[in-house]
Amino acid sequence: MSGTHIKKNDYVTSPKGSLLYVNITGQGKENYDGDGYDYVATVDVPKKEAKQFIKEIDAFLEDNQPSKSHSIRSLPYRTSKDSEKIPEDVVRFSFKTQTTFESGDTRKINLFNHKNDRVSLPEGTKIGNGSVGLISGKITIYTGKKDYGATLWLNGIQILKFEEYIEDSGFEEQDEGDFENFDTNLQPGIEEKPKKDKKKKKKKV
Repeated sequence: MSGTHIKKNDYVTSPKGSLLYVNITGQGKENYDGDGYDYVATVDVPKKEAKQFIKEIDAFLEDNQPSKSHSIRSLPYRTSKDSEKIPEDVVRFSFKTQTTFESGDTRKINLFNHKNDRVSLPEGTKIGNGSVGLISGKITIYTGKKDYGATLWLNGIQILKFEEYIEDSGFEEQDEGDFENFDTNLQPGIEEKPKKDKKKKKKKV
């Protein structure tokens, strides 16, 4: 995507990149303070395509500095200089939003296809690493006593290439083994259901 990424009223759209750590359903991910849950999504953008977005974020921070004494605490993007887990040829942009509104209603992250039509995933299906797309949201400033920073809030995801998230146990099939002397409460593939308390019927007098 070319052009401006931060638009009117501070709405943003990221450049196209590889989607990572997308968690936009269910309970979400526990937030940094440990007092709530967020929906999160990250996009790794090639450095060349990320330059304009970085320039706009930096300009937004400069324009919204609370005072000359405030220094920048953190940025909503990271590179390999910040973490060895990030490839050298990309910039990682992180978006988040609370899983519920102030009313208590569950927030829904909108999904779109390449034609910008709203779509939905089958029940239980999740977006896996390696999917390709763009993330939309809003950028805001947070302020501390002596420092400040910017947050990218998550509103929607446009998916251009979909890879399903499949949870891997981490094990491989072995040539031998049995369940002899195995705890009877942990039979393979069986989950024990909690027993319901049976209410005794009162005898009629």
